[in-house]
Amino acid sequence: MKITEPRLQRVEVVADLPVLWTLFQRLDLPATLDRHFPPPIHWKGSVTPGEVMAVWLLFLVSEGDHSLNHVQPWVAQHQGTLSTLLRKSILPTHAHDDRLADCLDQLAVAERFSLIERYLNQQTIRVYQLPTELVRIDSTVVRPKTGRVVEWK
Repeated sequence: MKITEPRLQRVEVVADLPVLWTLFQRLDLPATLDRHFPPPIHWKGSVTPGEVMAVWLLFLVSEGDHSLNHVQPWVAQHQGTLSTLLRKSILPTHAHDDRLADCLDQLAVAERFSLIERYLNQQTIRVYQLPTELVRIDSTVVRPKTGRVVEWK
């Protein structure tokens, strides 16, 4: 029996991507974006515009970077993780900056964006009717730069 050395194929840093993607799925974000932003005529590939925008948002939240031209190399670095999360093959070209610019143009339409915002707010914001007969306000102590203590009541 011949023993061979194991080879390292690829290493990817997963970091916060699965947690963020789970949140996006709970919000039904990719499907919601697809409902409001149908693919343009020239759109090709198995990844939908909603999925591309969700991956882009994943990049924005995870990396804290809003640059369009940084998304494609980031997708290349996380291709295995992203393909697993999306349950389909995702290529770096799916997040090309021209494609993202097309998505950004669609997001810039105020009426469409407000519909998405309203839907997502309905999924995330809860409003409670609280009793208003009695309201209590706590006093706060503030230390100005002068070093004196000022109490607000």
